Amino acid sequence: LDIHQANQAYSSNKIYYENFQFLSGHLPFNFYSNINNRLTLTLMREPISRVISHYQFWIQKGFINKNEDLEKLLDRKILKSNLVTEFFSEENKPNINVALNNIKKIDLVVDVVDINKLLNYLISNLELPNIILTKKNITEKKINLNDSQIELIKKYNTMDCDLYNKIKDSTFKFDQYENNPQRNNIFYSFYSSKK
Repeated sequence: LDIHQANQAYSSNKIYYENFQFLSGHLPFNFYSNINNRLTLTLMREPISRVISHYQFWIQKGFINKNEDLEKLLDRKILKSNLVTEFFSEENKPNINVALNNIKKIDLVVDVVDINKLLNYLISNLELPNIILTKKNITEKKINLNDSQIELIKKYNTMDCDLYNKIKDSTFKFDQYENNPQRNNIFYSFYSSKK
């Protein structure tokens, strides 16, 4: 989902987003202000691996052909550049400072490499049922990109790389949480990490 699609999904389902206790999915940040009294969390992913995964997934799904020129796909915005920065900024106006300020407003920011720790954390602290979660949207047939293709992806995603580098050290640290005597208070961990 890009930010435009996420905005459309929110607009057409606004009543649900604003009245239900649990929401998940791609929700553009500018709509968070309409959602009160809810715990908010987001997963961040290293930007180059995210773009490569996105590219490979689109090839797998047949949205693009693996023989198409990568730079043309980026130039024509078929593969969007700086998608994460834009998602936390404003549609068609990615701004790293706006994105950083908005990310600071989220209760829990987690690096996607810690997704299993996050799920265990949520299940145990919110007393959720322990269910087996299936992974979807997994690219099955990965292709190898050469160094020049990876450099091209970096060139088109400098804001996302900068944003990730600025927040990766402030993502929630599960090992610090597990060693904290106040860990049974879930809100302690959220708010102490925002100080």
